[in-house]
Amino acid sequence: MTELERKRNPGRQYSDTKKDNDMIITKGLNFAFHTLALNKSITVIGSVPDTQSYDADNDTYTPDYTLTPLTLQPLAGIIDKDGVLQAGSINAKLINIRWYQTVGGIRTQITTDNTDFVITQSGDNAGRIMVKKNIDPGSPVTLELHAEYMDIRTGHLYVIQMTKLIRCTNATLYIPILSLDTADQVLYNPLRDQDVQVITASLRRGPDECPASLRLFVWEAARDDGSWHEVGQDVFDYCMSISSDGTKCTVDRSLMGDELHVRCRAKYDIGGNPSSVELSSSSPIAMATIKRRIPALDPPEIVMPYNIPPMATAVSPKLTIRDTLGIIDNPETALLILWYIATNTAATPSYTQVAEGMSPSIPTGLVDSQNGGIIAVDVEDQGAAGAMADENGDLLSDENGDLLIIK
Repeated sequence: MTELERKRNPGRQYSDTKKDNDMIITKGLNFAFHTLALNKSITVIGSVPDTQSYDADNDTYTPDYTLTPLTLQPLAGIIDKDGVLQAGSINAKLINIRWYQTVGGIRTQITTDNTDFVITQSGDNAGRIMVKKNIDPGSPVTLELHAEYMDIRTGHLYVIQMTKLIRCTNATLYIPILSLDTADQVLYNPLRDQDVQVITASLRRGPDECPASLRLFVWEAARDDGSWHEVGQDVFDYCMSISSDGTKCTVDRSLMGDELHVRCRAKYDIGGNPSSVELSSSSPIAMATIKRRIPALDPPEIVMPYNIPPMATAVSPKLTIRDTLGIIDNPETALLILWYIATNTAATPSYTQVAEGMSPSIPTGLVDSQNGGIIAVDVEDQGAAGAMADENGDLLSDENGDLLIIK
């Protein structure tokens, strides 16, 4: 074959010794990656809130962002179903970070010469913005983040957009603001996190907490169809309880299922009769979502002797399960551990389930005297717990009246 033929057909393989009727057939092969799951949110860093109040009588802002700036941190993370990329934060890998502000319907990019803001462009806190100007009452500012993330597996560019509303209320009008002491979205890892979370509501007028005599909190949960109901009015609210003063909602996250949406609304009456107030779309409101998620685990480690006595009727292997934080002390609270054994053979082994749990006793009946056997373990998520119900949807309970919970 000549050099000219090689240049004309660079992708084709040739042999210098050509034979009659030779034919080489090629076919492309590519990896099929799943689309990355993106998690994104904006959180307030420090004790300076994202809402100001303005006292026209004294011409003062609380807090004063020119003295104590507001710091906002975008949080971006990924979950790779293929396990190629490590799950977690990707802030340090964000590129083309840009912030915009919209005031009075006019949108402008925040550039480096704008001294009212400071933007972090790199590192673990990439995307962070400090707001160093006060907000005019009645003219809220919408901050909008634009950033990009490159998926190194495929070269695909993900566009990340988030917005945050910064507003200032007129303290002289006593407009109450409701907040919860939890993030808008909480990830619950049953292997590491406490099961019980207590959410506390706060209603403030300017810098001060609203007196209890003027407000009444109403806690609500979302049904599967998206409708809302007051906590305690649905049989499936067994994972939630409200404190006697109404300020706290206690959630047993081990019983909530895979996801729980909760919100709090406030009835406020300056005259001291909040129970007479009807809730509406203008009522103070705050919401939170709790999601159950077990991060990716390392491959389990099986410790057991390679050789066993000929008369041994069972073996007791030891199992260690780890995640990114180290050894998991009590994995059976959320994981199902299944043990299998098969006779060692040149063909595909046929496994039989023989035990469960962290401390199994595995019979040796399938261990061949000459070829030996193979022990395998499978670690699975038990899934979220829930109450048992009959075919009519009625919850089942034991003789003491306690609900029957299953996974």
